[in-house]
Amino acid sequence: MVRIRRKPRALYMALGHRSAGHFKPKTYMKTSTTISEAEDAICLNYGRGVKELLSQSTASEWIEDLWIIYSDHMAFQKEAGCNPRIGEIFLSFRELVFFFQRLQKGRTEERE
Repeated sequence: MVRIRRKPRALYMALGHRSAGHFKPKTYMKTSTTISEAEDAICLNYGRGVKELLSQSTASEWIEDLWIIYSDHMAFQKEAGCNPRIGEIFLSFRELVFFFQRLQKGRTEERE
């Protein structure tokens, strides 16, 4: 898995990150314009990925599937023993569920 050190503003906003409003790219330097364009490209790629995910299933189906995956994982953990990353796994699961819930809520608001 590749980790990106700086997340673009649109990704922060899509994930509902509370510091999204504090992200202001510097525009007075020539290099920051290049970085901004690269960040825009990253955001477009993320958007395409989300669009592809939602073309396979609806947000509510993704939420249901995530619960099934997480529940099965937790049931297996009882047999497998202690996992030191269990807290991190739960936080990742929770953020994915919240992300799909925000997408689902956004789609219902668009229809109204």
